[in-house]
Amino acid sequence: AASRANTVAAEPERPDSVEGQGRGSAPMKALLPRLAVLELEGAILQDSPERTAGPPFRWVQGAVRDCMGVEVKIQPGLPELLLESEWAEEDAECQLAVLSRTTRPEWAQQILETYETESGATLWELVRFFSVIPGLGPS
Repeated sequence: AASRANTVAAEPERPDSVEGQGRGSAPMKALLPRLAVLELEGAILQDSPERTAGPPFRWVQGAVRDCMGVEVKIQPGLPELLLESEWAEEDAECQLAVLSRTTRPEWAQQILETYETESGATLWELVRFFSVIPGLGPS
């Protein structure tokens, strides 16, 4: 019979530091989840689509604007998150999902289709899963 004292559990390999690790590096990829779920109202937009003047939404001067020309504000840090990640790649290690509780799912989709990232892709092109629970509206 094997002695328990001689049994050593192997610890998972961890990078010493992720600081300075570039995009696509093996240590950084090991830290990513398989799915990142962002709520449209709160994690992406500062408000809900219902609180805009509605479509058509346009990309003007680096921002999504509603039919009255008012900016549909996004959360600070979102552009950096999108730039630092590999969402657009078909075989990306981490897929992007967006959930919403809007009563205007078509407006939500149009906003995502209009928002342009620094890579030139729209936010809609980066999203692999989009789910709406309609009728809950803004809180």
